[in-house]
Amino acid sequence: MAAGIGSVPFLDVDDACHRILKIFPDIPFWPQLVRRNHSPQRYGPFIKGQIVGPVTLAGSVKEPTGKSALYNSEIMDTIVKGLAIKALT
Repeated sequence: MAAGIGSVPFLDVDDACHRILKIFPDIPFWPQLVRRNHSPQRYGPFIKGQIVGPVTLAGSVKEPTGKSALYNSEIMDTIVKGLAIKALT
């Protein structure tokens, strides 16, 4: 599923959300209103907008045999579930 995340040039939250919903009605979008606040901590220290994806992570993990974790369904399942939990915390 596609998703949108990024800076938008609006000051008003409601206006930004209405414009985004008009253009992208069927995809989730996390607008960052950088003109309102330039602080890197604008969302608080515990909220993450992005995490590594399961394919990227699994591609960098190797089994003891040297084979990529991408080819191990049990490891892939664990990675996907672990990242989903991480994204929610």
